[in-house]
Amino acid sequence: MVIHACSLRIVTILLLALTIVSCSDDSSSNSTTGPSTTLHPFAGNWNVVFAGDFVDEGTFKIKADGSFSWVIVVPAGADVATNTMAGNVSTSGSLSGNIYYSGSEIGTITGTFSGNAGSGAWSTNVPTSGSWSATR
Repeated sequence: MVIHACSLRIVTILLLALTIVSCSDDSSSNSTTGPSTTLHPFAGNWNVVFAGDFVDEGTFKIKADGSFSWVIVVPAGADVATNTMAGNVSTSGSLSGNIYYSGSEIGTITGTFSGNAGSGAWSTNVPTSGSWSATR
């Protein structure tokens, strides 16, 4: 009977230890190294209007990480040129990016967002330049 009582105590102690370990806080599940679930304050779809040497309007999206990329089709005489504008918007609303044609950087775009509106300027080495404004 002594062996049986010792075995029962050992099993009870092991079960108690297992219960304590399984109920303890697992700080690794609260790790901040994983992807953030906080939405960027300016993330989402925006309606944009371009003015200046290039006049057009369209929609672009700021992603949850603040990055953006949109394609602009520019009339070039009888042909069209496809430019890409890409960059980032900070959580405070500052936009900075580049303008590309056929993979080569040809200009910059800058601006600011506040609330549900944004505006700024763009320029290229073609040379062309102008302004932009956006709302959501």
